[in-house]
Amino acid sequence: MAKIRSRVGLLAMGLFLFWAVPHCLLAAEPLVLPVADDFLKGSILHKGGGPTGSLLYEGLVTKNSRGGYDGWLAESWKSDAAAQVWTFALVKNARWHDGEPFTAQDVKFTYEYMKEKRIWLSTVLWMVERVECPDDYTAVFHLQKSFPTFLDHLSHCPGIAIVPRHIWKDVAEPMRHEDRHPVGTGPFAFVRRVPGQLFEMKRFEGYHGRKPAFEQMILRVINNADIRNLALKSGEIHAVDGVLPWIAPLLERKNHISLLCHPNKRLYGLCFNCRIGPTASSGFRRALAHMVNRQRIAETVFHGYGSPAFSWLMTDRIDKAPDALAFDLDHARKLFAEAGYVMEKDLLCDPTGQPVRLVFVLGGKGAACVVKKMAEVLREDFSRLGITLELKQVDFSMWSKEVHKNHLFMSGMPDLMHDEADDLTHFQTRSFFGRPNWYGYSSEEFDRLAGRLQQTVAGDERQRLALSMQAILLHDVPAVPVCHADSLMAYRTDKISFQDTGETMYGNLVDLNTLLAITPVEAQ
Repeated sequence: MAKIRSRVGLLAMGLFLFWAVPHCLLAAEPLVLPVADDFLKGSILHKGGGPTGSLLYEGLVTKNSRGGYDGWLAESWKSDAAAQVWTFALVKNARWHDGEPFTAQDVKFTYEYMKEKRIWLSTVLWMVERVECPDDYTAVFHLQKSFPTFLDHLSHCPGIAIVPRHIWKDVAEPMRHEDRHPVGTGPFAFVRRVPGQLFEMKRFEGYHGRKPAFEQMILRVINNADIRNLALKSGEIHAVDGVLPWIAPLLERKNHISLLCHPNKRLYGLCFNCRIGPTASSGFRRALAHMVNRQRIAETVFHGYGSPAFSWLMTDRIDKAPDALAFDLDHARKLFAEAGYVMEKDLLCDPTGQPVRLVFVLGGKGAACVVKKMAEVLREDFSRLGITLELKQVDFSMWSKEVHKNHLFMSGMPDLMHDEADDLTHFQTRSFFGRPNWYGYSSEEFDRLAGRLQQTVAGDERQRLALSMQAILLHDVPAVPVCHADSLMAYRTDKISFQDTGETMYGNLVDLNTLLAITPVEAQ
């Protein structure tokens, strides 16, 4: 009987403690965030580098929002005067999630493995000649030639994640390998994956850097924006990113939901296929550029969360020149006439008498809604000068092929791909990992300047080259900068709070810098 009374007493005390102590202190609630597709499907080498978004893996350095770099698996780095030899001093207390120590041999192996197996990521480091490891915590990259922006290639878009040598050395065919238990050095360690449903991680207590506030995190696969928003409203998930500008105020009206805005995180541009039809003519492209009403697009599509763009570099960077391609229908008419185009029965006709008909390719999810609305504004404005613009919706898997068959498409690149003069080199003839650029654009003079820029260290000379390159782009118009767009997130204020989000790389939730700013709201 005494034992029974004792057990009843212990049970009562346990119930008292359960109700008296905040539940989050007894069993911390996991952070639950949505993703549009299976996270890290295949392996990190399938996905590409993108280490800041992997959470499980790290690179040597990561780019920050101030235009500089922060150490990751490297605690410091330096280059010689020619920016041809780069030396990285590595952190000494990093471990892989399985307990094995991280060393310089993992860095050397990652590069050599990608090159040997001909993984597409090896093209990101095409300039690397060899990697040496004078000791366990020093990695030295010897480049084929001077390359001042080497850290850009290591850190982002897509960036290079370091993989464990002791695991990957036994993987014979990496591009067919399904990594069922990924092992990295990052702040989160793998727990489980349910394909098509979720990806669960736990905080890695042996992490060498700043640890996240949450012990567990679950990424739920929700590929429909409306369903994501409903899940946020119900509290099933704690935050959403990629909130559409016209949806943001609707979410903000709900109880316990607040909005977070990261300004100028994306640059949208109207891109031309420079190889087919009327858009193969630079004169036609210049005329069409003057029909892009940036201010109207910023107001009607972005609802105050965007601003007109006049340069391919972000607003606080190198180019302060006035808009040379301002919205001006009269000037557009003049340029069309000079190129041999005439108006017949309210239709613009080419020199052969055929009405001008252009095809704009749409594809993808999420941001595609924004692109479609921009395209609808363009269609209306183009019609004012008798140009027919057809919007062609295709599956995202076909989008990259369709843009090479049709006239127009829209790009929407992160600000980190437009924040440095070297980013202009994506207009080089063969800029896409050794393949032709997206625009089918080619200029010998632009290629020459881009080649010089990539090997120039001095800042004033780099600026001069960048301005010359932008002048060529303004004349040839392979694409037109349209709008800077803010990145919008919505989150549950009764579940989480954001301490500081100024360092987010892409303005996304699945970004280590964003996650480190999130803390749980204690139960009341």
